[in-house]
Amino acid sequence: MRDCQLDGGTVWVAGGFTHAGGDSQRSLAGLDSGTGRVNWRGPIGFVGPVTAVAAVGEQVYASGLWRFSNGETAQGLVALDRQTGQSTGWEHSLDGWSADLLATGRALYVGGDLQRVDTQVMGSLVLFPPVGFPSIESITPDLIVPPGNPVRLEAHVNGQPILRVQWWRGGEPVPGATNTVLSFPSLSAAGAGRYVLVAENGLGRAVSREVQLQLAVPASIVASPVGMTMIAGRTATLTVRVTGSPPPRLQWSHNGIQIAGAVDSTLTLTNLSVGDGGRYSVIVQGGGVTLESAPAELVVFVPPLGLVNQYAARHITNSVRGVGRGNNIGANTEPGEPLHAGYRGGASVWYAWRAPANGTAVFSTRGSGIDTVLAVYTNAIPGGPVGALVPVASDDDRGGFLTSLVSFDAHAGVEYEIAIDSVDGTTGNIVLGWELGAAANLSPRIVLPPIATLSSPGGVATFDVTAVSSSPMRYQWFHNCLPIPDSDSPRLSIPHVRLLDVGRYHVVVANEAGSAQSLPADLVLVDGFSAPQKGPIASDKMVDLIATGVSLAELDRRGFLRPESQVYFDTFSATKDLDEPNHCRVRGGASKWIPFRVTQPQSVVMSTEGSSFNTTLAVYRFDGGGYRGLVPVACDTDSGEDRRTSVASFDAEPGVSYFIAVDGVDGATGLVKLSASAKPLLGRPSIVGGEYTRMRLWGTPGQAYLVESSLDLFTWTPLLVTNAVPESLLITDRSPVLSSGLKFYRAVEAGR
Repeated sequence: MRDCQLDGGTVWVAGGFTHAGGDSQRSLAGLDSGTGRVNWRGPIGFVGPVTAVAAVGEQVYASGLWRFSNGETAQGLVALDRQTGQSTGWEHSLDGWSADLLATGRALYVGGDLQRVDTQVMGSLVLFPPVGFPSIESITPDLIVPPGNPVRLEAHVNGQPILRVQWWRGGEPVPGATNTVLSFPSLSAAGAGRYVLVAENGLGRAVSREVQLQLAVPASIVASPVGMTMIAGRTATLTVRVTGSPPPRLQWSHNGIQIAGAVDSTLTLTNLSVGDGGRYSVIVQGGGVTLESAPAELVVFVPPLGLVNQYAARHITNSVRGVGRGNNIGANTEPGEPLHAGYRGGASVWYAWRAPANGTAVFSTRGSGIDTVLAVYTNAIPGGPVGALVPVASDDDRGGFLTSLVSFDAHAGVEYEIAIDSVDGTTGNIVLGWELGAAANLSPRIVLPPIATLSSPGGVATFDVTAVSSSPMRYQWFHNCLPIPDSDSPRLSIPHVRLLDVGRYHVVVANEAGSAQSLPADLVLVDGFSAPQKGPIASDKMVDLIATGVSLAELDRRGFLRPESQVYFDTFSATKDLDEPNHCRVRGGASKWIPFRVTQPQSVVMSTEGSSFNTTLAVYRFDGGGYRGLVPVACDTDSGEDRRTSVASFDAEPGVSYFIAVDGVDGATGLVKLSASAKPLLGRPSIVGGEYTRMRLWGTPGQAYLVESSLDLFTWTPLLVTNAVPESLLITDRSPVLSSGLKFYRAVEAGR
């Protein structure tokens, strides 16, 4: 026996025994003080010796080797019901041994070698409040909230009997604040301060830690970075000055592409190269606002090149290597001029190069300050017009930071015509560099890369590549940069397309001399609308949808997202384009664009519920002219049921082209489920406390709706009829939650 205690007519005994008072009883028992017979039996949860026991009121406290309610076996401290002998649910794990217990009506004292209790480091004596004593398990952390934004302070409180709670601010009780949630519909200076929650009952009181509710000062840009011209090899320092509370978060970008790790007020670029040139800007986020600085143009000095707008007036060189600068300000396109790299462009300039020898030529626009496209041609008629050009190579973004790079086999004495344009007719500084390698490139050359592919669930998707080589070629396909087993042919076939197959695909073609990698192509899963199998529907750049020489009528033929349809796509490796807006004034960095149209006036709800990451969702009307032609219609960041996904509603008009942008907060990426629904729309149902179901209804303001439920999608039972709703309304079904979890809901206009 390790311990005993007399309490009334019962002697409580603890130890490592297997029998007590002549009866079989293990480790813990209560004996009648007169007869010595067992009159109380402990639970079967003890698996080792009980080291100490104490009884007070309706509880019997014991310490020993105990199998907890979660199945774990550990040295523990438990409270048992004096009447039933079963655990009351009050359990604590011990690292060490308790030598003695002393229980009073107000507390339990535990003495011994107590190195740790639960996760807290302890010592030789620990005081536990009695079972039912008030405790505040969690409370909202300190918050800094923009003026006018809603905010709520919330605490999780335990204790029996029923607790009384009161919020306090600055030493004074907050009038009417007697719930565990304290809400502010619109925070002002009058609501800011330091708050504590006091919870009490007949056993005592608990006071929370202090919560500081601070009014944010919106971020402001005091001074944008300043452009400069530098010599290669030197160091350039760009600086932005900002104010705000808390200190705003910063992110530098180069030609609109975020620079990894560049989050300080100063950006230092050492040992400058020509490719470091371009437009630099800073996204500033804080206090509920997101701003972007004016761009600063960094020019790394190279000599003028003589780029010209008219093809017939182009300058020609035959140097092995070179680099120079120019611009396309005031440029346009000529009749008969091809679409460079397939883009409509609109502000092209020309140069010409006669190869001095055979070899591999590489041309790039690295260091330019616009989103370039680069194309190389020969002319079918020596000295012929622009309409007689024959394509050799072209590119959009292989140069990095929205610049272009091409390589091709050059033949001595052949004149190659070089065209530089922007994807959407934007004008600015251009850098053109080139170099001729000593030998011809015998590696494979990809003639036709794979094309974006659309599939319905369970369908078949295919990607094809066409490459040429003077020796046998090998193929390896990749999905989101991971190699696909047994994908060793120019065609990749994906039978029975699933959600896991959505993403980016590319192929590496190799021979004995080297390899070539294709541009990526997306596999997009579509449901609820018809679209051809090939062609973009979710694009990294909006201009990829509108600036590739495709008319809106052609986009109509390809297929727009429409109401009652949805599309699944991946934003893996997506970026933000130059001049692209910050959607919902939130810092993103990994956006994709989807066209949308309706055939009749409709109230539409767009939703990313079911997506795998924290999204922003923006709807724009497109009036032409690239990003400058976007007119904001609706946007949202966190109205989804999980408070991470987005829901936006708007009234759509027939004949209007809308573009939907989905981005990730702080550049987050993942799988997107984008749904387009005509109102009304019910959000994803969620079970609250295991007792009832809750969901949000989006509808047309002023319209009443009938909400129904079903167990089989055939028989529908009315749940409620709403009054004229605002734009959204929280709906609760308080009928018992089914163990199967299968229950369906729908909403229709009342009276239909």
